[in-house]
Amino acid sequence: MSPEVAINPDTDIATIEAAFSLVDRILVMTGNPSFAGQSLIPSTLDKVRTLRAMLDAKGLNKQIQVDGGISTETAPLAAEAGADVFVATSAIFNHPQGPRAGLKALRYSLMTVLEEERKDRYNKGQ
Repeated sequence: MSPEVAINPDTDIATIEAAFSLVDRILVMTGNPSFAGQSLIPSTLDKVRTLRAMLDAKGLNKQIQVDGGISTETAPLAAEAGADVFVATSAIFNHPQGPRAGLKALRYSLMTVLEEERKDRYNKGQ
């Protein structure tokens, strides 16, 4: 089992800061909970950026998960902001060519961002 904490789009990160060292993953709701198929709330990407910066500054290796409006268009934006884990129900299961094609499209959308991160980590190690 893995402890996690979640914050809603309107929740201030400071309210969960004390829990950073106690959890393995932080879920940032990028849409309002319980409403499938909604759009990502753009301001939540700033929250992901801020959270990633806070975790990095504290030397905490924690995953950031995003859930809400994650699609082939928004997943790369969330990854660039610092997200590691993506919940994308509608983008996968409502894909016109079926779930397998939806998952493939989502993975493909993240390839460029993840490749750049890998290059950055490699270059820092040299």
